[in-house]
Amino acid sequence: MQSLKAVARQVVGIDHDQDCIADAGQLRKLYDLPNLSFRLADLMKINEKEFDKFDIVLMMGLLSSLENPIAGLRKAAALTKRMLLIETEVLSNHTEISRQPQERFKGAFGLIEAPENSGGFSLLPSTESLIWLLKQTGFHRVDVLPPPADACEELKSGNRVFIAAYI
Repeated sequence: MQSLKAVARQVVGIDHDQDCIADAGQLRKLYDLPNLSFRLADLMKINEKEFDKFDIVLMMGLLSSLENPIAGLRKAAALTKRMLLIETEVLSNHTEISRQPQERFKGAFGLIEAPENSGGFSLLPSTESLIWLLKQTGFHRVDVLPPPADACEELKSGNRVFIAAYI
């Protein structure tokens, strides 16, 4: 947290959950981070013209909770100046559909029940489709980051991934 204080002129956290904003505000006070602020907002309803582009955008666990992850990636791209870091659940790499050799096939989405969403469902991209979509939304380089040695089982198994995408 102290490195955040030293290197970041301004950090803005955005979340649609008031409880998360309140918890983050407590961390801001605890660590004395005056350059850190939070806004209650839904990513899908944000007018990106209200913000300057951010050097780094983090989507930590957000993509798998969006009813329309492609629109979420477009919104994130519009807000990103340099790098987007995504941590998300992905469609298992062990599904038959993700092994299709078709030339035009770029990946797959899986439909999952997600009661926390207003629609009650989410679309999980395969890792391959997420990489392809990031390139289609303006990112020139996309890296799947290897999980650290002490990563949780979901990261080690490939059911969750960290991806860095660069504008």
